[in-house]
Amino acid sequence: MAGIPLLLVLFPAQYTGTVYLLLAMFWYVVAKVCEYPLDQSIYGIGNLLSGHTLKHLLAALSIYCILRMLMIRKPLVGS
Repeated sequence: MAGIPLLLVLFPAQYTGTVYLLLAMFWYVVAKVCEYPLDQSIYGIGNLLSGHTLKHLLAALSIYCILRMLMIRKPLVGS
């Protein structure tokens, strides 16, 4: 996952929608944090949703960001 920001720096975008890729990475990192260090704490808030369950929901949001990026992208002028 650390390689993606490096690729974004080394190879400039040729299409619009790069912000969605950054959003996808953000939600994926938040999902991983909810799963491991905060699992029990999140479940203890209301005994309704565990951190692991929240991880799956946020990972799905991450995938949606990638889908959205692919749906709206257009070539950048001059690429």
